[in-house]
Order: sequence, then structure tokens, then C-alpha cells
Amino acid sequence: MGHWGFVFLAYGIVWGSILIYTVLLRRRIRRAAAALRTSARKDGHETA
Repeated sequence: MGHWGFVFLAYGIVWGSILIYTVLLRRRIRRAAAALRTSARKDGHETA
């Protein structure tokens, strides 16, 4: 593999990692929002 092959491999690894991190982060945000809504209902606060 030439020099450019390593550059493209590194580029692909970095962008793949960013994509996976974004998907996992979005899932965590949705879970946290759902937990906040659930706890707000239990405390008697209304949600929009």
C-alpha cells in the first residue's frame, strides 16, 4: 500500500469513528430526554 493508501485508510477510520460516535450520542440523548420526561411526570410537572 502506497502513501496515499494509508492516508485514505486513516481518513476512512476517522470518519467511520465520527459516524459511530454520532449515532451512539443521538441514542444517548433520546434516552436521557425520555428519562427526563418520565421523571417530570412522576414529580407532577407537566411537559409540552
